[in-house]
Amino acid sequence: MIALRSLATAALVRGLYIVGKHVFRRPASAFPGAVGLALDPDVMSFCRRGKDVVVVTGTNGKTTTTHLLASMVKARDRFVITNAEGANLPAGLVTALCRGRGRIAVLEVDEGYMPNLLHTLQPKLVLFTNFAPDQIERFDDGSKLLTFIKKRMAEAYEEYGTQLVLSQKDEAWHSLFVDAPYVLRVPFGTIDVSHGSVYLQGTRYALPFRRRFELENAELALRAAYAMNLEPTHIERALSDVRPVEGRSTMFSYKGVPLTMTLVKNKSGFDALFQAMSDEDRPDRVLIALNDAPSDGVLGSWLWDVNFSFFKTIRPERLVLSGTRAFELAQALYIQGIPRQAIWIAHDPESSLERLLEGLSPVAIEHEARRKVHVYVNYTAFAQYRKYLTSVPALSSSLSPRPAVVSS
Repeated sequence: MIALRSLATAALVRGLYIVGKHVFRRPASAFPGAVGLALDPDVMSFCRRGKDVVVVTGTNGKTTTTHLLASMVKARDRFVITNAEGANLPAGLVTALCRGRGRIAVLEVDEGYMPNLLHTLQPKLVLFTNFAPDQIERFDDGSKLLTFIKKRMAEAYEEYGTQLVLSQKDEAWHSLFVDAPYVLRVPFGTIDVSHGSVYLQGTRYALPFRRRFELENAELALRAAYAMNLEPTHIERALSDVRPVEGRSTMFSYKGVPLTMTLVKNKSGFDALFQAMSDEDRPDRVLIALNDAPSDGVLGSWLWDVNFSFFKTIRPERLVLSGTRAFELAQALYIQGIPRQAIWIAHDPESSLERLLEGLSPVAIEHEARRKVHVYVNYTAFAQYRKYLTSVPALSSSLSPRPAVVSS
């Protein structure tokens, strides 16, 4: 009876996903799974049966690493199950497992949920990207979470033979699992930032990345591929077609002006972004939107530690702040030497984008030297701005400038 209920629920999840994608033309990555879990809490376990699961978790880089590894598996097996949209909470995992085809599932899993899901997913392999204490603060006690992760990993190793592949550079994970017998000692690769490649076990793999943190994610995915006995020919075939992941850094056109929106979740994300930025990448206009919803993490603990003095070096012609933490962000920038008169504050996607692009036009951008417009957002701000940018009509822009007032 239970199996019949799970079977029916899985079919419903698949149906809801198909309707959402093809009728309403929306990703429907979490809603079908949420319905499924409400009807049958065992549906994730049911849909996982008969599949070899690989889990990718950590603070940053999960989506890119998952995307790369899933592409490599697909090059060999033709089909792979994955949550490509980055829906890494239980509802998103259920949707992926119920709708997907394939023997292997490569799943991005939120690091806070991961230890409690190990028993349900029973993964063969777990990849840890990196660890940022500021993001772990989303949970009541970060140190207890790490201890819990180690305990559950040991149990999964004993019960299911789960093994672990660690990021090359992250000392926190290496110190936590220093004596763990389940850590796979796959030889590290050599990263070549200038050529966008990783050299691993006698083969050089070319990638469509030029930033070190992206290549570090790729190096982890490559070592996991070797641990899964994927052949270099399959890996090379996948990498020849791979593209940067949609959603984490996305191009939009706002009223004819091109802009790049990037998800940046924490201090380490900002620092990596600034350090990797070449002269050609440096933006002329910048918008930062940060919210403090529960899914955004504990913002105040790291906001003051980001090296925003980067903006003193590049001197963008316009710097706009938005989101629920805009005023605190403005204070952090001012303390690091960004003049008050250089900072603008707006309170919603429409007004902040108008302020950002004031004085620019598609014609001007086309005929001037290329102007780079960048928008940096955290989780909930990303959803707000994406929703607005995909719905805004092509109208002309008009707003009179007014600088922000930042109290000292």
